[in-house]
Amino acid sequence: MMMKNEIKKLFKTNIESHIPTSIPKVDWSVLASNQIDVLDTTIISKPSRSVFKFKLVFTTVFMIALVAFSIGLFNDQPIAFVQNPYANVAYQNTLSVSAVSTATLMSNYTATTVSYNQALSLISKLSTTETVTTIEPYLGMIETITGQNLGISTANIVSDNPLYESKVILSTIDLLGNQIHYTLYFNTTSYVEDEELIQFEIEGIFLYKDFQFDFIGKKEIEGDEEIITFKTTNGSLNYVESVYKIEDNESKYNIKIVENGLIVSESKIKINEEDGDREIDFEYSDGSNYGSYQFKYEQEDGINLLKIKYQTMIDDIEESGQMKIEIKIDQLTGTTSYQIFVQPDDEDEYEFESKRNVDHDEDDAKDNEDEED
Repeated sequence: MMMKNEIKKLFKTNIESHIPTSIPKVDWSVLASNQIDVLDTTIISKPSRSVFKFKLVFTTVFMIALVAFSIGLFNDQPIAFVQNPYANVAYQNTLSVSAVSTATLMSNYTATTVSYNQALSLISKLSTTETVTTIEPYLGMIETITGQNLGISTANIVSDNPLYESKVILSTIDLLGNQIHYTLYFNTTSYVEDEELIQFEIEGIFLYKDFQFDFIGKKEIEGDEEIITFKTTNGSLNYVESVYKIEDNESKYNIKIVENGLIVSESKIKINEEDGDREIDFEYSDGSNYGSYQFKYEQEDGINLLKIKYQTMIDDIEESGQMKIEIKIDQLTGTTSYQIFVQPDDEDEYEFESKRNVDHDEDDAKDNEDEED
């Protein structure tokens, strides 16, 4: 058996064999080589797909912005997105009144086989005074614009005509309570907004009853004035044009009827609204003759009427008074006409009938109502 001292000596020898007798030296060249190998492995590692997607999106957006900027730079024009002016509440009412007034007058003109001047001559033979003949061609326009004090409603609808990007249906109410619809298809050919001043132009077709007209609408800046022009034509030298602008701090529509390139009639209308009532001031001039008429919608004994106060100077004869207009329905044919009662201030009352060209088109109205639903 081993003695206790021998066992202790054996353990000591075994432990000391594992203790280094000198300080270890670091080989820095080997360590550096190992670090480079680690970095190379990190760089070569495959990036994730999300990084590739981010780079691709960023590069695409940058290239599109660069191309758009280059186009604007070389064209020296601001880049504007195509818009629908009828979607802008600031212009809806003005554009709608301009469209309805020109289309109504154009349809009256187109519906007759005689010229505008010949039509006035025929009316003069039926009427007893030029005070009435002056406004007869405009009665349908006034009736539809008044709309029983409800005005004109606007509905922007997705276009179902591949030739036009926008579709708008204008609706109003006549004196009989029937709805009248006007359908516009158009393209916005220009739309520029610069320092809060907007200019635009639209072109398209106008569908009203059995008629189709071409039209151009535009908003321009002339000096300090904003002018909205709406021109409806049957594709020839005959057209009706409405120009809306501010005159003497008042906004008015200047309307002219052109036949074969010559102006045959000019008038101005101003729309006043107060407490839900709509009053239309109508001014007419033809050489030295002129007239001023104030139209207002009213109900009398359950009958819808247009009441008028007028003052005219025709052939150097001054006249003033009041008129009352209601719709007369032929019970056999269903056709309608205007029954006009005239009460001059200094003469006896008289009355007569006038042709009405705004009869309700039931089929057209029904189609439009179904489409809106």
